[in-house]
Amino acid sequence: MLMGRLIWLPPRMLLLPLVVPARAMPEPDAAPASEQLLRMTAAQDMLAGMTERRALLDETFKLVPGHRLDQTLRCIDGAYSIERALLQLTEGMPFRANVDAFNAYLVTRLDGTRTLREAIADAVQAAPMRGMETDEVEAATLRSVRRMLELGFIEIRGVK
Repeated sequence: MLMGRLIWLPPRMLLLPLVVPARAMPEPDAAPASEQLLRMTAAQDMLAGMTERRALLDETFKLVPGHRLDQTLRCIDGAYSIERALLQLTEGMPFRANVDAFNAYLVTRLDGTRTLREAIADAVQAAPMRGMETDEVEAATLRSVRRMLELGFIEIRGVK
């Protein structure tokens, strides 16, 4: 399947001839992405309208049904820890994201039953981010969650 690239051009550039190369999609069996694109657009609109980014801490998120979390565990001194984790969408555009141990645990807590603030507290207990203060953990998590929301990995419960 081939797909052209969508490029925004200032009006003055529209007078120039434009050749847009097509490229092969990474997954030949990519599913229709209309639901994902609607989620992504809604997320962009919502995020653009937010005046305080920390307001996301009080929202309840859930992973979309069409996802997969693959983890590689390593046994060190008899205890297993996450060596590597890959979060990927299995429906729509096949986005993939490498996630650290903290975010791998965090996404398992995004099930639509707790706020992001509560999910962060659970994740800190399971996969502490050593050397980071609470504000730093929240700021780093907010950046990750914003990105997952923008790409359609997660959605806010009750917002379509």
